[in-house]
Amino acid sequence: GNYLLDVKEEIGSGGFGLVERVELYNSKMERCPGQFARKSLALDPYIYTSQGVVRADIIKRFEREILYQEKCPHKNIVPIYLHSIDNDNPWYLMDLADKDLSKELKANRLNQAEKIHAFRSVLNGVKCIHDNDLLHRDIKPRNVLKFDKTYKIGDFGLVKNLMQDPNSVVLTQINDPAMGTERYIAPECGGQQYSRQSDIYAIGVLLEDLVVGNEFDSIVEKATNRRPAKRYNTVDEIFTELELIIGEDE
Repeated sequence: GNYLLDVKEEIGSGGFGLVERVELYNSKMERCPGQFARKSLALDPYIYTSQGVVRADIIKRFEREILYQEKCPHKNIVPIYLHSIDNDNPWYLMDLADKDLSKELKANRLNQAEKIHAFRSVLNGVKCIHDNDLLHRDIKPRNVLKFDKTYKIGDFGLVKNLMQDPNSVVLTQINDPAMGTERYIAPECGGQQYSRQSDIYAIGVLLEDLVVGNEFDSIVEKATNRRPAKRYNTVDEIFTELELIIGEDE
């Protein structure tokens, strides 16, 4: 109630989400410094009931996305500044990214050192997520956002609580058999078997996207083993092997 959001343009959409560039003003109508993006529910017919009301399970998923992203304050996770749930168009506000990692890879802009920096940032962000007993379930270059020289993980839309979550069964039913983006989905996820190792599988595929050559093949091969028990147990184990290859953490 103390801020005004002035929507400037749509900048992206996917799943049930819509992202717009906005300007933020305080109660005195002074523009707040910074560049901001608002994520809200997209106007997709699937999310509405026959009475034209947003489905309760979709709202619950969006609320959970906000709650769990806020639960992970970290330099490599996109922070949420404001949110509004109790209205016909729920939304939350975050920083506007300069670009995402997928666009940088397509443009072939990054040298090897920059790619390793991006990978380390992803590892740091996922470690924070796992330390909070959460799974991201959609780690991929498009969800790694760049702010100046800092990479941050965003889009917690498929996040899962590893602790007993009474909402998990209900919310899972609205999705395809395996959540995420096909290339980054671990084989066991087709049977709804999610664990830290399924996120680690996605991390391995992301590293394969980033690097050229065989210097990091051992990490990729272990992280993406078809058998979860053969993968790394934790993100820390990936850090350890990475440092053996390229030296001490930055």
